[in-house]
Amino acid sequence: GVVIERWGPERYDEALAANPHALEGDATRLRRQRTVLVVARQGDRLLGQTWLTSGVLDLPELGRTITCGSTRPLSTRSYVVREERGRGLLGALLDAAAHEWSPEGTGWAIIYDVNGAANRVAQQTGWTPTADLDVRVIADRHRLSVSPRAPSAMADHLRRPRPALAVLVAEQTWGATLHAARALHDLGVEVRVVVLGPGSAIFRRSRSIADAVEIDRSGAGLAEVVDRWRSTASQVAPTVVLPCSDRALLAVDELRGRPTTEIVVIAPDASTTATLLGKDAAFQLAEHVGLSVPGWIRVDDDHPLDGATDLPLPAIVRPQRPDRVADGWKFTRCDHRSDLEAVVADRGTGSDGIVVSEFVAPTGGIWFGLVWRSLDGSVHHVCTGRKRRTAHPDGGVMAWGEVVDRPAVAEAATAYAEAADFVGLGGIELIDDGERLHFVEFNLRMEAIAFAAAAAGTDHAVAAYLDALTGTPTPLPGPMPAAVWIGAAWWARLRAEPAAWRLLIGDRLRFARSPRRTRAVVSRRDLGPALALAWRALRSGTRPSGSPAGDRRGVQRWSA
Repeated sequence: GVVIERWGPERYDEALAANPHALEGDATRLRRQRTVLVVARQGDRLLGQTWLTSGVLDLPELGRTITCGSTRPLSTRSYVVREERGRGLLGALLDAAAHEWSPEGTGWAIIYDVNGAANRVAQQTGWTPTADLDVRVIADRHRLSVSPRAPSAMADHLRRPRPALAVLVAEQTWGATLHAARALHDLGVEVRVVVLGPGSAIFRRSRSIADAVEIDRSGAGLAEVVDRWRSTASQVAPTVVLPCSDRALLAVDELRGRPTTEIVVIAPDASTTATLLGKDAAFQLAEHVGLSVPGWIRVDDDHPLDGATDLPLPAIVRPQRPDRVADGWKFTRCDHRSDLEAVVADRGTGSDGIVVSEFVAPTGGIWFGLVWRSLDGSVHHVCTGRKRRTAHPDGGVMAWGEVVDRPAVAEAATAYAEAADFVGLGGIELIDDGERLHFVEFNLRMEAIAFAAAAAGTDHAVAAYLDALTGTPTPLPGPMPAAVWIGAAWWARLRAEPAAWRLLIGDRLRFARSPRRTRAVVSRRDLGPALALAWRALRSGTRPSGSPAGDRRGVQRWSA
């Protein structure tokens, strides 16, 4: 007999291969967003199928891309083999899919007027005509007019079909921001970038970014820019805002409190952000959840350096609040007491101050866990990996890394995120001394190496966008092995250790052999940003942004 059943993502390719209505890229897109696939089969033979999905989808019959929310999913790519048509199979598939989605069995579909049989089946199943669409192709452009039969939010979607606007708030974090923009653009999303400080010219070179503007580094004026863009982007769905740096996390505060029908910010709440951006609070929380934290002490106007004398040298000095460091300083290694005193004299004054901690040799490597946690906290995904080479022997910006499954790293990231009530995109960094993992930091925003998760087939930026758009998070599969490359950091390591050139060339060859690999900025489909950065570096004669620098005292500083 005929069996009607739901198939999971692992069988999407099989179903689409038998569907003449399927488009290239459907499998990837449908896996990324909430989707229900119901098929009819007789033994091993597929007789029919229908899909319900929320998120973003191309509709070639209308010549456009649309966005659907989770409460009104789109029924699409329906197909019944010719010899089974007229037997009520389509109606059974539509009904089963709608009730798999929700008990109410809601959804909507587009059916050609000439397909009288399909229209009758849909109405017999309980579907109600809501609008007539007139589509005409003039000079290769689709002209659409909508005549509602009844009030319908879907009629508004079709009149104004532009997908929800995505606004990325960034600094000169090229790789992560560009990868997020490219992935969202591939979904049909209009992407715009607000840059805190200089850098908009680089982002405007990208084919995936509709516009980029610069505002003050403090973030003042962000709401005005977003509101202006919203007013020119006719859309029904909310604008999704994604901060891509620590300073951007604070800048989006002026957008919080808006109705979620207008703006959704992918970030933890303001109190969590304000507290855990401080290194001391982050270390205390890590200790609370049972993670190993190297000995540390805060130094500022109220806490003098004398308290750090018990810490063994070498020591690592970090800013207490990285978002308030004007020159991008990330950390300094001090091998001698005189070095430590010099850094404290330079950096350890004021109410923020610095944090001095024990140096842990990365005998077993430096590990990362890229985190996405849905806005309702119900779905959590961690992509773990190892920094195989960094811009400096002691750490810093990753030059070459690999996605490698390590459950202990994922467990540490999950424990910290849950204790912090963290949501959105972030990441943990841990050092393996050969015996145990030690906590370094947890970033509350999209990591600079977040594109490693995308290379592994688990794009956190896309998952977070669709979660914000639809309100229904979709679990991601386990990441696959992958490799990532950051050229500026690799060149910095080569300049720092020219004698190690053979080893570093070997890094490049090993990266090239990885079956799944990606580079931070360079993309064959989007060369503009890479060319613009190269030209800027040649004209200025300075190192690319994000690479290491030293100061006159010989104390190494590594900026990211």
